[in-house]
Amino acid sequence: MYGYCAKTGMYGCCAKAGTYAIAQRLVCTDIVQRQVCMVITQRLAYMIYLHGNLCRNEDKDMSTKGKILYAEDELGLSMAVSEILKMEGFEVTAVMDGLAADEVLQKEHFDIAILDIMMPGMEGTEVARNMRDREDYTPVLLLTAKAETEDRIEGLNMGADDYLAKPFAMGELVARVKAMVRRNKEYQQTVLNLANVTLDLESNELSAKSGSLILSVKEAKLLALFLEKENVSYSKEEIVKRVFPGEVDTEEIALYIAYINNKLVQIHGNLQLVQEEEIIQLRKTA
Repeated sequence: MYGYCAKTGMYGCCAKAGTYAIAQRLVCTDIVQRQVCMVITQRLAYMIYLHGNLCRNEDKDMSTKGKILYAEDELGLSMAVSEILKMEGFEVTAVMDGLAADEVLQKEHFDIAILDIMMPGMEGTEVARNMRDREDYTPVLLLTAKAETEDRIEGLNMGADDYLAKPFAMGELVARVKAMVRRNKEYQQTVLNLANVTLDLESNELSAKSGSLILSVKEAKLLALFLEKENVSYSKEEIVKRVFPGEVDTEEIALYIAYINNKLVQIHGNLQLVQEEEIIQLRKTA
C-alpha cells in the first residue's frame, strides 16, 4: 500500500493500510523514514499534491501534454499516479505487468513510457530493451526501489532515458515527465516515410513518384498516425480519441480514409488505408 508523506512530499509503502482511506493518518515503514503519512485516494492525492505547492501555476505548460504508458504492478500507486498525471493534462494508459506493457507498446504510439523495474512477467529494463531492439525510441523513465548505482547504470544501458528511485516526490516525477515529453516533441520527425510515400508534417505535403499534393490538417494527422509506426492498427474509436478528440465522430473517419486513399492513388503512392470489420490498417500495395 502506498501513502503520501505530507512532510517530505514523497510516496512510500504503508505497512498498516489495507485499503485507501481518506484523511486517515497511519505510520509508514522505513521507506518513508517512518513519517506519519496520509493514505490517499486518487482524488485526494491530487489535492495534497496541490496543497504541498508541488504543482505551480507557471508549470502548467499545455504544450507538454502527451500520451503516457505507465506500467506499475502496485494497484494503489498506479491509481494515484495515473490520476495526477491525467489532471496534469496527460492521457495515461496504465498496465499492471511487463508483458502487458511490451504488448501495448508494439500496438500504440506513446510520448513516454514510465516503467517500474520489478514487475511480474517481464521487468521494466527488459521492456525497455525490447523497445530499442525493435527501433522504438519512445523516451523511457524507469521507477525502482533499487538504489544501487549499478542498477541504475544497467537500466540506462538497456535503453532507459532517465531513472527515478522510490519513494519519489510527485512533483519531481511530473517535472521529469514534462521535460522528457517536451524534449521528445522538439526532436520529433517532421517528415515521415513509408514505401514510396513521404509526408511532410510542417507543410502537410504528401508526395510519391508521380508528384505531390497538399493534405488537409485532419487528413495529415490521420495519415501520420499510421506512418509513425509500421504495422499498427486502430479502431475508429481509438482514432477519434487519439487524433480528433471533440472534433469529429466515428462516422466521419470513413470519409477521411476515402479522401486519403484517393490522394494516394493520384500520386501513385504504394499505400492504402484498409478497414476490415472495425479495424483500420495502412497496407502496402503493388
